[in-house]
Amino acid sequence: MLSLFDEKVGTFDEELLQLTTMIADYAAVALDNVRLRERENALWREAELERMRLELIIGSMAEGLVITDARGAITSLNKSAEQMLIQTQTEFTPGVPIQTLAAASEGPSWLPRLADIITQALSGQTVKNQELVAGKEDVRVPLTLNISAAPCAMQANMQVSQSEL
Repeated sequence: MLSLFDEKVGTFDEELLQLTTMIADYAAVALDNVRLRERENALWREAELERMRLELIIGSMAEGLVITDARGAITSLNKSAEQMLIQTQTEFTPGVPIQTLAAASEGPSWLPRLADIITQALSGQTVKNQELVAGKEDVRVPLTLNISAAPCAMQANMQVSQSEL
């Protein structure tokens, strides 16, 4: 609220009152903008803290987590998934769908199956507890992978598939 006082009667004419009202309106808008900017900054800080928290959780998971874009290209993976995929000896090129890489790869037999599971998730299906055996046939105790995958709808109708190794 803006108040103007003068001891003399009639000091403020209509033009001065209009000017003062206009200045007060601008000041009110400026104060609202400051409050909005402060709120926006607080929300950005909160979002950044949540992003860092999620990054720590995903990074410390024992399970492998592979995140793909809507085409099936790997966009992100945690250390556990990275270690598993390193064993495929497949060159994971950014932007290339895992299905394309699996088809062109001489890698392990479970890689095409993983690509199929990701394809199912990208088509909207939820895949639960699929078992893949990773390891050569002559290995006594092959590594068994329990795979689950589900689509994750994001804003602007963008879909991301998440697969758990």
